[in-house]
Amino acid sequence: MTSHQQEIQALLSAIAAQENLRPILGDAVVDATISVLKEKLTALQAQAQAASEKRKLVTILFCDIKGSTALAERFDPEEWADIMNQVFPYLIDPVYRNQGIVARLMGDAILAFFGADVVREDDAIRGVQAGLEIIRGIEEFRQKMLREYGIEFNIRVGLNSGLVLLGQIGSAQKGEFTAMGDTINLAARMEQNAPTDGILITAETAQLLGGHFELEAQPPLIIKGKDEPISTFRVLRRLTPSTLLSNQPTAAPMIGRQKELRTLQDAWLQATQNAQTSIMLMIGETGVGKTRLLQEFYHWLQGQQPTPTIYSARCTPEHSLTAFGLLRQIFQTTWNIQSNDDLSTVRQKFIAGMRKHLPLDRAQMVGQFLGFDFSHVPAVQNLQNSPTFADLAQSYLLQAFRSITQTPTTLLIEDLHWTDRSSIEFLLALKTELPNQPLFLLGMARPTIQEIMPDLPCTLHSLAPLSNEDGHSLIQQTLGQSQQLPKELENIILYKSKGNPYYINELIKMLIQQGTLIHDQGQWKTRAEWHQTLRIPTTLQALLQARLDSLPAEELQILQIASVMGERFWQTALAILQETDAPLEHDLPTLLTNLQHRQVILPSVPSSLPGHNEFLFEHDLLRSVTYETVLLKRRNKLHLHLAEWLAQTLGERQSEFGPLIAQHYEKGGDNLKAAYYLLQTAKQAYQRNAYKTARSLLEHTLELLPETEIHQRAEAGFYLGKCYDVLGQYEATQAIMNTSTALALQSQDFLLASKCLQIDSWIDQQQGRLEESKRKLRLALQYAQEAQDEIQTVICQILLIGQENSHDYDKIIANYLNAIQIFAKHNDLSHLATTHLNLGNLYIGQKQFLQAVEHYQIALETYQSIGNSWGVENCLNNLSIASSYQGQYVEAQNYAQQALLIAEDIGDREGIALTLISQVHALHHLGQPTSARPLLRRALSIIQQMDLVILSLEAILCTATQMRFAGNAETAAELIGYVQSNNTEKNPEIELLLEAESQHVATLLTPESFQAAKQRRSTQSRSDIFSLIESLLS
Repeated sequence: MTSHQQEIQALLSAIAAQENLRPILGDAVVDATISVLKEKLTALQAQAQAASEKRKLVTILFCDIKGSTALAERFDPEEWADIMNQVFPYLIDPVYRNQGIVARLMGDAILAFFGADVVREDDAIRGVQAGLEIIRGIEEFRQKMLREYGIEFNIRVGLNSGLVLLGQIGSAQKGEFTAMGDTINLAARMEQNAPTDGILITAETAQLLGGHFELEAQPPLIIKGKDEPISTFRVLRRLTPSTLLSNQPTAAPMIGRQKELRTLQDAWLQATQNAQTSIMLMIGETGVGKTRLLQEFYHWLQGQQPTPTIYSARCTPEHSLTAFGLLRQIFQTTWNIQSNDDLSTVRQKFIAGMRKHLPLDRAQMVGQFLGFDFSHVPAVQNLQNSPTFADLAQSYLLQAFRSITQTPTTLLIEDLHWTDRSSIEFLLALKTELPNQPLFLLGMARPTIQEIMPDLPCTLHSLAPLSNEDGHSLIQQTLGQSQQLPKELENIILYKSKGNPYYINELIKMLIQQGTLIHDQGQWKTRAEWHQTLRIPTTLQALLQARLDSLPAEELQILQIASVMGERFWQTALAILQETDAPLEHDLPTLLTNLQHRQVILPSVPSSLPGHNEFLFEHDLLRSVTYETVLLKRRNKLHLHLAEWLAQTLGERQSEFGPLIAQHYEKGGDNLKAAYYLLQTAKQAYQRNAYKTARSLLEHTLELLPETEIHQRAEAGFYLGKCYDVLGQYEATQAIMNTSTALALQSQDFLLASKCLQIDSWIDQQQGRLEESKRKLRLALQYAQEAQDEIQTVICQILLIGQENSHDYDKIIANYLNAIQIFAKHNDLSHLATTHLNLGNLYIGQKQFLQAVEHYQIALETYQSIGNSWGVENCLNNLSIASSYQGQYVEAQNYAQQALLIAEDIGDREGIALTLISQVHALHHLGQPTSARPLLRRALSIIQQMDLVILSLEAILCTATQMRFAGNAETAAELIGYVQSNNTEKNPEIELLLEAESQHVATLLTPESFQAAKQRRSTQSRSDIFSLIESLLS
């Protein structure tokens, strides 16, 4: 009996004694005393239950007597009890012989567990073997029943393997040890559907048997509550032992990777000697040796003369949700920036490193962009809230890489499959932005990276498992001497590892840990009885869980707490979290030292948190299996405490670690706090133009926020809508903006409601719903005025006047000039630039091209000063249009090409279509219609997908030009007629283009033919016109 159980029994006895004293002491005294005792009892029972509960991979066996109810009716109850007492040894003894435990006797059946007490690598094998022994052993009793009573006595056995919750169920007075979960339910279904005197097992159990038994696949079993039929197998007989194993590597000499190493060396030499930027990705399953190969390549690099500059980083799961997290990690590692350095130290270290490549002001901009917090710098303060701050910072970062790579430079990245999309897109862009630099980028990743990013523009290589010969060499070198292992043992290791170096090494460690391999007088020896004691796991999960189960209880407890933190953990945090857990008899440093000696964890030096000793799990798979053994309610509590510790420890730098803090809050069940940190991180990602990352964060934020958090949902929805807008998801933009407007109004945030309506209105305008656009703008103006926000009011006014008075140029110009004064007063450079851009557009419509260019140049310079890439892109595109109108077609082509590069970089799909059309115009004027055609096809595809009504008219006119060049004037005139009939709002730019193209085509046809052709398709639908164009341009 445990100490908890003894205390519980003592309290129960005390309560019973108090009840006996009730007639003497009276109800008041007894109730008061019992109340205190029951409070202690409840607490102890909770502790005892928690201590007894475990999550484990277990094989479950059910065995039942077929038709026992009908059989029992034929006997007197006493006779039947005597028969069952004779039967149970046949059922129970095989279980215990195979090291299982009988959890329950159920009248005519038994429930048994294999792996409930101690996980063994062959629990499933033992369970199936027990089933076979039950069926074989009961045959003697079956014959006896047939002889003496003339009845058939048959049994059925069913098994399943999987994760269960093991523990004491019931109360202190009455309870039982059992398993809970779907695994046990499915095992019961296997027994119910098993053949008479046969064994039926699930696929989960079958895959753990590794060739020990002959199996016969059965028809899929349809089970109530299961979405898919269950694959099952009938066990026929035992075969010669053969099992399958997978595992992972330790620090052993590199074996069998010489070819891959030469490939890396040759690629590096070519990149650095020929000054050609090269990006290579090495893909392999966990444990196949990616890290070992990377280490060997790194040592080779260090021997090159002159020694190249080497940058390295290791991605973690948190990086996937941190915009530009990998880039920050690269500089943190290179310049030894620690996670808990104070801000002054962080800035000093960053500037000291970056000043070698950038002027101070630009280094500060890049530092702010990467999350190192230079918000105290006035220049950064003026620009950081600009929507294009990120683009300017990225251009400076690119400049830094150009400087860094003036000499041979190598960038080594491990676990690239966990990187964030923003970082990988930037790094991949180096190949096009810096094509002629001596830069070699090598990433190591799991195959999952190809699912996340299927079209990676880099050289891919796969890392295959080792051959048996190389596996043999690895075993010998791992053991450190030439003495041969017993051949049978070595063959089992090689077979089970399937050539995975980590699996080979992990299995050897386990053999040493369990005493099968013994280091004696400088040599490795095997125990004589190793055949009987060998515990070889049949899957990686079974292997690692078996290893965990062999640890002393307190070491496992510490390891479980550490697994909640992640692959990397800190002793300080571990100590704080442990205080919320079961008390320890041994001190924490001793337990950590023991775990290091067992090669379960490794010290990480230097620590990313100075002052906090840091450790690593030997591999993330070991951490994952450990984490799965932690009870859910215990996990939740630990995650919450860890989130609070991180937020408190990181202090003013916690914004950098928003996704990590949010992750722990979410796993701890505090979705509100998780959403808060996700929202802050998403807003920062948006400001850096990491729109896809921001979109993912915001979508998850809304999943976490309860419906009652009205304002937070409105704000998250607004930013999500802005992401959708930039990424061209217009239908989604309007849906979320509509919802966010309603929520903003419900929370009385009129300014937010106005901003939502403004973006919603813009989509309507682009898609030709002009009256709806005006209606929403009027509402947006009303809410901006109610919010008493002068800037938003002016924005809505100029947009509304522009739509309602589209031909009153004097009024529109006066409104723009008034807006310029207001924006200048507020030093709102972003809106100031946008107003100059719109003024330029207005002058284009009036054919005042010089004035248009003047305002475009002012807007361009302003956008560039604040790092607004979207604005720079639009200015360049409009300068292309103005140049075309002035006959400067080469300049127009150059402007459009520059704009297209920016549009593609920031993911502005509408901008891509606009700049493609601008290039088409320029190429037509330069007499190069063949070069223009593929650009036009690409633009038309985007225009159709996004339903860009006005731009579609311009694209149709471009097609008319194509037909004119092809000598098909009739079709050109038909397309001109369609545009003329559908430009109902008399868009000035369309009118200019229409006029010019009509003049050209009219010279090729008679007046009558021209007019007739224009009428021919004027009433057709846009979809019919696009179908025609698709055939014309194919």
